[in-house]
Amino acid sequence: MKTKGHHTLENRGNADRIKQPSLSKYKGEDDPHNPFLGEGYYFWDNNIGMAHEWGRIRYPTKGYYIFEGSLSLEDKFLFDLVGNRSDQIRIKELFKFFVAKTGKKDFDLAQFFEVLKFVVKYKPQKNINIFPYKYIRAVDNSKRTLDTIRFNMGKEPYTNLSPVYLICLFELNELALQRFFRIYPS
Repeated sequence: MKTKGHHTLENRGNADRIKQPSLSKYKGEDDPHNPFLGEGYYFWDNNIGMAHEWGRIRYPTKGYYIFEGSLSLEDKFLFDLVGNRSDQIRIKELFKFFVAKTGKKDFDLAQFFEVLKFVVKYKPQKNINIFPYKYIRAVDNSKRTLDTIRFNMGKEPYTNLSPVYLICLFELNELALQRFFRIYPS
């Protein structure tokens, strides 16, 4: 999959020295500022509007920069919760397995992905195929992201004309992120 990724950073007066995106750290299960999909490098999938909104919300005092990256994500390493029904079914199966093994029922997606990455990293001989991914793509379905139109005037179902997709790279490499440059402020 090839796409543009937009990455928002705080304006610290260092735009010319920024050569790569910043890592969003996972700080433990009770931290309200944890990244949505666990630790990684985050991009809005071809959505400059969300990059601006994130900058205004996250960095209201100092302002922000927006960088654009050319992303080339190998399908075999992409866990796509947007466009791959098999991956959507797989995450539900993994949730069920996790609950059955741990008894823990109250967890979020960030916690869950951190557990999966830990299991693969520290017990690879048994679990290498449980989660062989390097990137995740997901949709943010919060009300602020909805731009809807109904399918039929007499019915409730609708489609979102401006979905917000997030992409998280677990590690940075030149194959996945081929270019990275500032586009705001220009």
